[in-house]
Amino acid sequence: MTGGDAARPQIHIRASHLARFGFICLSNDALCFKGGVSMPGMGTFRTTISVASHTRRGEMKEIGNVLVDTGSEATWVPRAVLESLGIKPEKPVRIRVADGRTVERQAGYAIIHANGAQTADDVVFAEPGDLVLLGARTLEGLNFKIDPVRHALVDAGPVDAAAA
Repeated sequence: MTGGDAARPQIHIRASHLARFGFICLSNDALCFKGGVSMPGMGTFRTTISVASHTRRGEMKEIGNVLVDTGSEATWVPRAVLESLGIKPEKPVRIRVADGRTVERQAGYAIIHANGAQTADDVVFAEPGDLVLLGARTLEGLNFKIDPVRHALVDAGPVDAAAA
């Protein structure tokens, strides 16, 4: 066997234990990153969002400490929050997590509010052990870009469109 063919030993440590040492993990069984830094000078940050059902617009649930993750296409919201708002799973989704594995979750339709903006998007029903994430597709729908210096969501300016 060559070095690339050898089976790699697996170590299983709960994400909650690693968090105490500054690691960011996508779930209990996903790849973890020390400090959440993916590029020099580019760190992660967290924000607060509110979630509403498109069928019950007057009722919203605020969620704090949501990881802003441009590496995640989808926004992940705890199943209990979505169900409390009457948001139902609409379809199964297969998601490739940071360590290359594919996991299956349910997705539904929600309205996401952040920093005075709102957008409708598919949201993943996060299971216990999954991170709560504000993903790239929702950020685009909100028309936000990331200010990596201030660790803030900022208006991305006019939306591009084709000219007539």
